[in-house]
Amino acid sequence: MAKNRVELAIIDSDGLTKPFFWMKGTSGGFYCGSVQKDFGAHMTYHVDGNVHFRVLSDRPPNLPSELPLRKLDGIRCLLSGELRIAPKVLGELQPLKKGRANIVSVDIAKLTQGWLGWEVYLVEPNRLDLLDNLKPVRKPVKAQTITSFVPWLHLCLYDGVPPGDELGVKPEGLVSLIWHWHHSPEAICQ
Repeated sequence: MAKNRVELAIIDSDGLTKPFFWMKGTSGGFYCGSVQKDFGAHMTYHVDGNVHFRVLSDRPPNLPSELPLRKLDGIRCLLSGELRIAPKVLGELQPLKKGRANIVSVDIAKLTQGWLGWEVYLVEPNRLDLLDNLKPVRKPVKAQTITSFVPWLHLCLYDGVPPGDELGVKPEGLVSLIWHWHHSPEAICQ
């Protein structure tokens, strides 16, 4: 099992674990992306603070630089996203290949809103006390901290989209996975 790779996954009604998003930490930085080939998005956050984002083959203009990864203090929200829980979307996700990564999953039976929301936080190592200061607007169905990354990752999975988000009213099939990069020069809490 790769200690430096984590995958977010759902457990479908057949009991199959299906990853939809991956994250990997290396000596060069933090990498993440969608497992859906038709979406093909990925982001890199290099140790020097340079950030790159790509969807399929399109690369948007350079993103603002962040703090170098090793100099992060406090806790920052790095990414958030939503996955539509619909038969078409679930059918496109492939079952987990054994031994690939650490898995953070949630059973779709726990999801009643039609979407799985998620957030990825960067946490200063050895500062789990900072998680007490997070004030989510909704209660996570699962939260997990990954300490094999530096900085540490804290993952929260939610039933539904954030309050006020209009994604839930879009027609079936229009969008299946959305994620947002959060430029956060200031820590949420230190």
